Amino acid sequence: MKKIILILSSIALSVTAMVAQTAENVNLARQGKLMTLEMNVSLADVAPGSNGVVVLTPVLRNGQNSAAFRPIAVYSRNQWYYYDRKGQKASGNADEILLRSGRQKSLAYSDQMAYNDQWMNGAELVLERRNLGCCGSEKAAGSDFLVRYRDIVDETNTIIVEKIDTVVKETASVIRSMAGRAFVDFRASSSEVDVNYHSNLSELGHILSTIDSLKTAGVNIGNIEIRGYASPDGPYKKNAALAEARTNAIANYVRERVNLPADAVVTSWEAENWAGLREFVAASSLKDKDAILKVIDSDEQPDAKESTLKKKHAASYEVLRKECFPFLRRTDYRINYTVETKTEK
Repeated sequence: MKKIILILSSIALSVTAMVAQTAENVNLARQGKLMTLEMNVSLADVAPGSNGVVVLTPVLRNGQNSAAFRPIAVYSRNQWYYYDRKGQKASGNADEILLRSGRQKSLAYSDQMAYNDQWMNGAELVLERRNLGCCGSEKAAGSDFLVRYRDIVDETNTIIVEKIDTVVKETASVIRSMAGRAFVDFRASSSEVDVNYHSNLSELGHILSTIDSLKTAGVNIGNIEIRGYASPDGPYKKNAALAEARTNAIANYVRERVNLPADAVVTSWEAENWAGLREFVAASSLKDKDAILKVIDSDEQPDAKESTLKKKHAASYEVLRKECFPFLRRTDYRINYTVETKTEK
């Protein structure tokens, strides 16, 4: 009788590594038609100086082929306002992750791209670094090798059988999620989404492009969770109403542009982002930050806390109002999806 060799499964290798200083816990894995990258990026030594920008870009490359994940740009104060006025991004990529120098020590990074089976098997992942000076002039550039990706066929699952009547396909569903953050700006006291206001077009575009890339990859999107935050300035009741209205406006904007059921977009909101304010103050160099933290941590009502900060810490409050509050008004989103993996036996 003729013998048949049957390979039960092909396993995509998930590469995990730790790289000193810049990136650690690098996890590069193929999920069906998607290549996923997750890692922790240390920002302790990422210093753009007083008038510069550091752009970090994870790049897959293999010979003449390459593809870049979403870049991370760390701005000095001066360059932050320079690029904001011009409506541009230092990396040239509208979807870059924007960070202010000194605001946080690390970043939990995640991104995905379509898997290209023509060249990505065996590709190396590097972290490219560009140091930009005033007006985008390039001062230095380099790259660090992180990991190499390989698809591996699991030979231990190879068996010899005497007879095969039928081939049965078993489907296993794996639930995954992809999270992100967008800074959608609204005009004062308004909850209307204006794509032409500040960087709204690119911020909203990243949400939509992420959804589109998942749909193109053939995964099943379960739902999209959208959570909005308002800053602590102004009356609490007004902020609560604005946070709810703005979150729903963003949800409606997304829902109208992607072909998903109405109940597939789930919303929640937080009236005032005191946790984000505390994180900013704790990492700041404000002279009275300890006293400010005591106010934030107190049992006072939100409006009373704001009043105390404005009266007793007026100079620092003005700094927070200009440099912190705009980034407390944010939208976090999570896309939950299902990947179906087929195994023949």
